[in-house]
Amino acid sequence: WPGYCPWSHQIPLDFKTPPSPITRAKLANNVARCIQRFISEAQNHLVEDESDAHWRVGQSGAGEGSIKLEDLILVSMHHVSIHSWQPQLRLTRPLDK
Repeated sequence: WPGYCPWSHQIPLDFKTPPSPITRAKLANNVARCIQRFISEAQNHLVEDESDAHWRVGQSGAGEGSIKLEDLILVSMHHVSIHSWQPQLRLTRPLDK
C-alpha cells in the first residue's frame, strides 16, 4: 500500500476435516477481514515522508479523506506463487486530490 511498510497476512484455509474447497463468498469474507486488520494496524503508523497522503487509511470515523474498508471493492484474486494469492482492490470513489 503506497506510503506504508510492506504487510502480509496468511488466511488459513485447511481447517476443516476432511479438507474441502472454500467458497468464493467465504474467501471474500476472509479477505475483507484481513484488509480490515491491515487498516486497523496501519492507521496508527505514520506514512512515509515522501508518500502521497491521499493513500492514508483509517477506520470509519478516522477522518475525512482516509480510505476505509467500505471504500474498497475486491475485483479479483491473483495466484502469485504456490499457496499464495494477492487481492486486487479498487476504490469505490476517486482519491481526494
